[in-house]
Amino acid sequence: MNPHAKISVLLDNDNQQVVVESAAVLLYLAEKHARFGGTSPVQRWQVMQWLIWQVSSLGPMTGQSYHFHHQLPQPDGYSATRYLNQTHTLWFWLIA
Repeated sequence: MNPHAKISVLLDNDNQQVVVESAAVLLYLAEKHARFGGTSPVQRWQVMQWLIWQVSSLGPMTGQSYHFHHQLPQPDGYSATRYLNQTHTLWFWLIA
């Protein structure tokens, strides 16, 4: 169902709407059910910032880190170290 052959797909049986990609699915559900999107403009933009940070930073960096550490037959030292360090930076920023 996803034209990009990825996992994140939502089929809304109420209206046969297909939504692909994780952020789009989350936004769709928040809007459809009027929940989790914040109740003020300030809250809405706080939610949007966290969602965009996750899909543009945390998701890609952890994915690359996993790839270079666990998917390559012979790990590439530079790439593995680079993406692991980026992932650590993002997680430390998140919990700080």
